[in-house]
Amino acid sequence: MSLIVDKDNEYGVRIIGDGGEDPAKGVLNVTSASAAIASLLVGKTIVGNASQAALRIAHPSTASGAVMGFSGGFVSCTSLVLTSVANIDYVIPVELNGEARYIPVFKAAAIYGAAVPA
Repeated sequence: MSLIVDKDNEYGVRIIGDGGEDPAKGVLNVTSASAAIASLLVGKTIVGNASQAALRIAHPSTASGAVMGFSGGFVSCTSLVLTSVANIDYVIPVELNGEARYIPVFKAAAIYGAAVPA
């Protein structure tokens, strides 16, 4: 497996895999042993247009497949209580096909029977 780091491309830096990557690890695996430092931090300074996403997953080549996957770190729960203004006080802004959308985030009080993270 080899990776080509194309730093001088007119479209920005690109990391290109040759197809011999480990399927379990993907093309790029970023880890950190520090609990205080993020493994991957994506930032962008936007002037005048807040609808531009700092991180964009663009045109994945998959037919009816998952665009993004998560492995571990989830809390199992038996029920959600959607009262008291639905226990939502924040949302996570996302961009979907160039349009601003929002993912609601529930307060801890909305989740009963929570188990330890899986």
